[in-house]
Amino acid sequence: QKLNARANQLAHYLISQGISNGSRVGICLHRSLKMVVGLLGILKAGATYIPLDLDYPSERLSYIVADAQLDLLLTSSNTAADIKKTVLSIDLDTQSHRISQKSTENPLSQASLNDNAYILYTSGSTGKPKGVPILHRSLTNFLGAMAETPGIKAKDKLLAVTTLSFDIAALEIFLPLVMGAQVVLTPREVVLD
Repeated sequence: QKLNARANQLAHYLISQGISNGSRVGICLHRSLKMVVGLLGILKAGATYIPLDLDYPSERLSYIVADAQLDLLLTSSNTAADIKKTVLSIDLDTQSHRISQKSTENPLSQASLNDNAYILYTSGSTGKPKGVPILHRSLTNFLGAMAETPGIKAKDKLLAVTTLSFDIAALEIFLPLVMGAQVVLTPREVVLD
């Protein structure tokens, strides 16, 4: 309930900043509760999220920001200093008071199953990285299939270790949430060990 309320507040804040269905919002945050709130807030606002991995070289991040034609970038005080200069950004730390003033009610989203949920960028091994859009329909079907096999129950815990820029991260984060289970966000230092 608290997670949903915080995501709703962020969604309402994003909407008040002009974000809506079809908007592209970059997310450049460390693996944390703030990142999960950011993802859900973007989706609840009806927008598409584009993950930006903090471990990527700055040239790659700049390329993705430009190529994706971001409308906005979600960051925190200790992330993405170079990229913040190139696109309109919302720092979730410095804007936390304004965000917390927004409604905790679910916003009315205009997103449909045929809209993009997120866009992932390929490794670029054949040239420049390419943005691959993932529809809400595809994400919903994937989560539904994985909920059945291998299956997940509300009593389960799922360890989230994958970078947000890799497709399996959507499974690790969203599947437990839609099934009422628990997501365990593993810090990057632990994952790398």
